[in-house]
Amino acid sequence: MGFFSSIGHFVENAANTVANGVTSVGNTIANTLDPHLQELENQYNSLVNSYNATRLGLVNASNEFQSTLQDYQSMAACNGTLLICSQAYHWTDTQFNDFLKQTQNPPPFKPVNAVPGDIAGFISRATGSNLIVSYLTNPVNVESLGLQQVSQLVGLGSIGGDIGSVLGELSTLTSGLSIGGMVLGNIIEGEVEYPKQIRKLQGMYDDLRGKYAQVNTAISSLKSGIATERAGFLRSMAQLTQIAPASFPWQLQSTDPDTAYQQAMVAAVSQYGIVFRLRQDWAKYAQNVGDGQYAQFLQLEQCLVQSGQYTPQQVSKFLWLIAQSTTGGLNQAWQRAGRPSPA
Repeated sequence: MGFFSSIGHFVENAANTVANGVTSVGNTIANTLDPHLQELENQYNSLVNSYNATRLGLVNASNEFQSTLQDYQSMAACNGTLLICSQAYHWTDTQFNDFLKQTQNPPPFKPVNAVPGDIAGFISRATGSNLIVSYLTNPVNVESLGLQQVSQLVGLGSIGGDIGSVLGELSTLTSGLSIGGMVLGNIIEGEVEYPKQIRKLQGMYDDLRGKYAQVNTAISSLKSGIATERAGFLRSMAQLTQIAPASFPWQLQSTDPDTAYQQAMVAAVSQYGIVFRLRQDWAKYAQNVGDGQYAQFLQLEQCLVQSGQYTPQQVSKFLWLIAQSTTGGLNQAWQRAGRPSPA
């Protein structure tokens, strides 16, 4: 078969292929007439494959980022609550009232992160107040209240990894469409268009890899933050169990999964959250009645607790523990009542 016959044969086959919507005329011609065009095509297609694979990886990494962020925020919120409860256990009336004022009237500030909705609702129910949630998302004057750790517990900026930037850009990080191959009509067009498209795609690919690296760095930072929360929880429990023994297993190991720690943290807030509830209710009670009666307040609290959340005996014990450990109105009322022990 002669040269021109060969060309005619390739052109005829390529034309038929285009008609069938399978491949391009240029691809068939290039194999015979312009090996350089084939190299350009291979380079372009290789970039396409790399771009699409990286984009898929970025989508998966973004999903992991969201999940890990949720775990970190939940742990941090629970730990922050436990820290506040451990402090409220022995705060003076002045310190506790200062906390309430700061929480109710925080300075204008947009928090870096928010407490996850389900955890926020749980904390509000367990502590009898949404003030803690407000404080966790916007801690103020922590030094004066001995809560220096709170901003570290709930502030994403403190764990590095450019978390805030990733969170702000997450909706756009994976918005790029997958890229397919080009269909070119002739060799000249291919020699012009392939280099142009390769340069464009290379820039897109480099940008995508940068975003992918950014998200992976953020995930690593969140995981480091989770490790810190796990260790912080064990320290908090060592203090809280001195107030009252835990009713759940909390002495976890480094090999235990994050879910085990999360479950223990939720159980801890459920058990010890009553400390804040009792302090807050006493502040309201004392404001309304002046020198309150210890027995009357205890009876009111035992009636107010939700069925099944705390028993009357638990309320009595926690109130007794707080009354002994703090100074101010509640301690004085307990003293006037003859320092009664829990029923």
